[in-house]
Amino acid sequence: MTTIYEPILIVGAGGVGSKLAPEAAARLGASYVTISNADTDLGGNNAIPVSTGAILNPTAHVIRAAVRAESERVLEAVGRAKTVVILANLAGRSGAGIAPMVADICSRAGKKVVSFAIMPFKYEKERIFGAGIALKRLREASNCSVVVDNDAILDGNPNLSAKSCYDMANAAIMHVAGSIISADIPDGNSVVSMSNTGSNLEQSLVDSVKMLYENATPGSVSRSLLYIMGNNVPVGAIRDTSDSVYELTGSSTSVVATGEGDDGLVMLSELSGATKFDAYDPLGIIPAKKTIDWEEMESSVAAGLDLEQLEK
Repeated sequence: MTTIYEPILIVGAGGVGSKLAPEAAARLGASYVTISNADTDLGGNNAIPVSTGAILNPTAHVIRAAVRAESERVLEAVGRAKTVVILANLAGRSGAGIAPMVADICSRAGKKVVSFAIMPFKYEKERIFGAGIALKRLREASNCSVVVDNDAILDGNPNLSAKSCYDMANAAIMHVAGSIISADIPDGNSVVSMSNTGSNLEQSLVDSVKMLYENATPGSVSRSLLYIMGNNVPVGAIRDTSDSVYELTGSSTSVVATGEGDDGLVMLSELSGATKFDAYDPLGIIPAKKTIDWEEMESSVAAGLDLEQLEK
């Protein structure tokens, strides 16, 4: 289990992370800071703007270099916090560029790092590779990483609009992030699966397990944590749901019952094996010991040379 130490700092990385950070901080009674290269994402005194200079449409690599230049400000914002919770959408350039860098900075400073990452839809082909690389680096620097997959939400609910998928992902993150003090958050890599609101508990369980196996392989789930919403859910139904999760996944199961929100189920599952996100990087199948890699994250640093920037 990941031990959470207080004080906690919530870091909203990029546009989506910056929108989620204030609500997550309010739920936990924690402070927060937002970090983005877009001024429209930021507001108030608890914000760190990341300047990419004259580049109007920067790549994630350029943004990472800009974050590196702000390392001291990030450390100053983290201050005395012992646990840093990072919220980011890795489908966006800002989130993919900022989140791994902030996690790395905080990890090197000896902070406990818990990261929440939203992955892109399958049809966003130009974002898949970048999100996969960012997730790999984010996981390396995090004590616990939690992933919400937009594509798995859409597969289970093909009639939903993109906005409805975003809303479901954001709501699920809030349920999990808001309980990290009271619940035993798993170590390592976890994925969040859920049902559409308003479903009965049985249908919610079916939808959540189906979504889980969009990302994981059978036998790879080592532990599950259930968030059951609804004001009048019978205790017997909660028990039966927990038993069903154990039978379907073979994992030990804990229940966090809450009366907040519409009827539904959110499931956090710790994975011990590979996930589909590992395939987002085609070179990820090569064993680490047979690759040449570097500790510093991929970034595009201005070298002062009179050369055109080639990356897109």
